[in-house]
Amino acid sequence: MDIGSVPRAANELKANLSSAGAAASRLLFVRSKLAPVWNFICGEIRPAETYDAALEREVARQAGLSVRMPAKIEESRSFNGKVKLHWLHTGLFGAEQEFHLNPDEIIEARWLAPKEALALEPLFPPVKIWLERKR
Repeated sequence: MDIGSVPRAANELKANLSSAGAAASRLLFVRSKLAPVWNFICGEIRPAETYDAALEREVARQAGLSVRMPAKIEESRSFNGKVKLHWLHTGLFGAEQEFHLNPDEIIEARWLAPKEALALEPLFPPVKIWLERKR
């Protein structure tokens, strides 16, 4: 889907992170101090930074987890239309990892199946719409 071009600084990453192994159908949801709604890990893509590098940096900084090569699954615009959102899916690099949440950024984190996540309150509206479409 072509949604036009926007300056690189206005790009934001949404990391749809799934766990490995038997729990592969679970996704990581976080509540951040900046916006205390349930959401995927997200952050800005720095100038000249690849999606892969941005995703690895944001997930490591916010949750202390190491991830493998992401796959871009969607692009959309923020509600105000000013930010181009890049939705990526990735998995853990190595199954035996524990959270090391950054207390300056993340309040809480949970691994949940998509159906379970729909019960989270408050859930970031674009994530809720995405989850409902995936049912």
